[in-house]
Amino acid sequence: MRFALVGCGAIGAAVIRAFREKLVEGELVAVYDLDIEKAKEKAGGFRVVESLEELISLKPDIAIEAASQEFVRSEVPKILENGISVILMSVGALLDPETASKVRKSAEAGNSRVYVPHGAIAGIDAIQSLRLRGIEKVFLRTRKNPKSLGVKSELKRPAVLFSGSAKEAVKLFPANINVAASLALAAGVEPVVEILADPNVQENTHEITVESRVSKIVLKIRNSSSLENPKTSEIAALSVISALRKIAGNERIIFL
Repeated sequence: MRFALVGCGAIGAAVIRAFREKLVEGELVAVYDLDIEKAKEKAGGFRVVESLEELISLKPDIAIEAASQEFVRSEVPKILENGISVILMSVGALLDPETASKVRKSAEAGNSRVYVPHGAIAGIDAIQSLRLRGIEKVFLRTRKNPKSLGVKSELKRPAVLFSGSAKEAVKLFPANINVAASLALAAGVEPVVEILADPNVQENTHEITVESRVSKIVLKIRNSSSLENPKTSEIAALSVISALRKIAGNERIIFL
């Protein structure tokens, strides 16, 4: 299979390493970032393209989006319409109904698909299963160091920065709270989200409660931050690589 990468941040860099170390079967045919010099610096010998049109012209089977919500809104539909499936990391963009509809229609027009890795959390598979019987309530509490939240603060103790809907959380913290969007899309119920800045922690912690008449799921995930970007959990990058291995054919026994 032929792959293209969009975005050369922490997740993009991890994807490039995975291809360089041959952890993924297939060929990385293009690396693209709006910052072309950054792409050249990070590409590790893989081909750097200077426009989305050039990327599309190479006809990869799948593009890996590790860019931004804005890129999802403005450019991902073009990729899908051209028959290229997308592994989507900036999933928060799909909480906007207009964007979600446009992405879905573009995928239908191009006979392509959108794949969403589990990212920084676990249990998405079980939550999707519960959705078949109806989910009553979803709650997410995220706790991060202020630096990981991009907050300049002299906090000495934990403080609640936000409490409200997933849609608002994603707007206010677009680089930090894609987990809320993943939960909302998997559950079909918008989570109540609480975001805490805690100067006493270095890890990113997500506490999740999902309630239905079939089951109650309670999860606590404590993640190390990426060395390249404290806003990103290392496991989020690993989730992309795991997804790539399943799609590319590395894995013969696939957990769903």
